[in-house]
Amino acid sequence: DVAVEPIYATTVQSIANQPIVLPVSKDTPLFVVGPNGAGKSGLMSALYRANAATAVRISAHRLNTMASNSIPFSPSEKIQNENMAKGRDSQPSARWLEWNANMRAGLILADLIEGSNNLSRKIHAKHLEGDPSGAAKLATTLPPLEKINLLLAGAGIPIKLIIKDDGSVVASKRGGAQYSIAALSDGERAALLVAGA
Repeated sequence: DVAVEPIYATTVQSIANQPIVLPVSKDTPLFVVGPNGAGKSGLMSALYRANAATAVRISAHRLNTMASNSIPFSPSEKIQNENMAKGRDSQPSARWLEWNANMRAGLILADLIEGSNNLSRKIHAKHLEGDPSGAAKLATTLPPLEKINLLLAGAGIPIKLIIKDDGSVVASKRGGAQYSIAALSDGERAALLVAGA
């Protein structure tokens, strides 16, 4: 048995006031299931609060919408929205109260596009430095959206997500015509938001 070094604070108190260490790490996800009222949301809220500096809260189980297939705010507004989300998500009411699902989806979309742009800039910088082998090595790195496409395909979700030249993200189902990610089904949108977070 190989010990996994946790990167998250995963100790919670049981009803009997005994500490329980959950087996959560970057490489070992934890799935929490149970009937209504069992404490799933309370557990997730406690874990979020214990890891608020690095955790990302997503709302795939509640109302999640995308108003468009483009980032809905400027870079400075993104930073303000991230700070506002961190503050709201650390409140006890975040366990049952969702607020501004469009903004939350926009943050995930912005991170996906930003991740692809950052990779492109790094490859370009290697070329400018006269390091074609470094650029070639970086070019083998999958951008975030391609990683999500692999996850979606592995889960049997037949859509491919593409960043267009104008920075918008579109989807294509089974190689068909491209359409706005705002038109994804509830399940497809939830999968994108979970994978993108």
